[in-house]
Amino acid sequence: MWAGGSMVFLQDIEVKGHPYHCIESIADVQVKGREGEEKVFVRVERIVFPGKYPGEVKAKRRLVEQRTLVFMRDNRQEGSPAVSQSPSKILKPTQTPDFSHKMIPTRELLFRFSALTLNAHAIHLDKHFCREVEGHRDLLVHGPLTVVLMIEVLRNHLQTLAESGRFSLERTPEKITQIQYRNLAPLYAGEEMKICVKRREKETERRTSTWDVWIEGLDGGYAFKGTVETVTRFSGLDKPFTSSRLSEDVSGFGITPQQEENLEGETIPEEQIALQNSINARNEPVSNEESILKEDLVLEERTEKQKEDEAEDETEDETAPYFQR
Repeated sequence: MWAGGSMVFLQDIEVKGHPYHCIESIADVQVKGREGEEKVFVRVERIVFPGKYPGEVKAKRRLVEQRTLVFMRDNRQEGSPAVSQSPSKILKPTQTPDFSHKMIPTRELLFRFSALTLNAHAIHLDKHFCREVEGHRDLLVHGPLTVVLMIEVLRNHLQTLAESGRFSLERTPEKITQIQYRNLAPLYAGEEMKICVKRREKETERRTSTWDVWIEGLDGGYAFKGTVETVTRFSGLDKPFTSSRLSEDVSGFGITPQQEENLEGETIPEEQIALQNSINARNEPVSNEESILKEDLVLEERTEKQKEDEAEDETEDETAPYFQR
């Protein structure tokens, strides 16, 4: 079962007809629980990079993903009825999202995603199997599908925020750099889910933001919970920020010359100029070795954070939460 995972986007992935490789390996294996009720936690690492042949993978990495899969004993007696998989407790969010989107995953969606990901498990396709064998009330939504939906909703929200910017520097959406998540309860086909995002903090100097993201099930409780980090990308950084540049920005919004003259004395352009100068000061060439070192440091930080979260989760609930396949 799919307990959770993380994704670090090191560089933009632009396919454009070029092939990409994915190397998958087992990064860690841990056995938890008392004898007879053990759970085996397997952490799988996947590295995506362009090119026909592996070559120097580290220098070409675009995406590093880690997935935590859980394997358990099948202690059911042959012929015995399936045990209900209803959650023993419901954890409800205590915060209000900045933006949310409701949707109902259909059986057709699950079928297509199963075909796309070459996943033929009956728990996503056979309602009778779900009820009689696994104890679920309906088809189970894929764990990877919830991640895709979460990222897509946040991307659309970031695009909307960017389009509301007054200047061209603000109209490029923030880029998702990493996500870490846990699957806490099952989601089912035909039942409404609510996908939520909320900005937790924003660091102006580093141009980064941290977002709380979660999905609520039909009962209003957490089914998926995670954090996302984004970085602000400004368009046209190669152009100097001058009064004429400001004129180009404001003219796109139909601002009159008189309004433009008044606008130049406001604080917003001054802040933009200061931010532009700060960005230019930091935009120094970085060698390939330095770039790789920075990527490794990011991955090490994510791994340590994931271990801390796993230790915290184990302390909170030794029985472990529900997982998505």
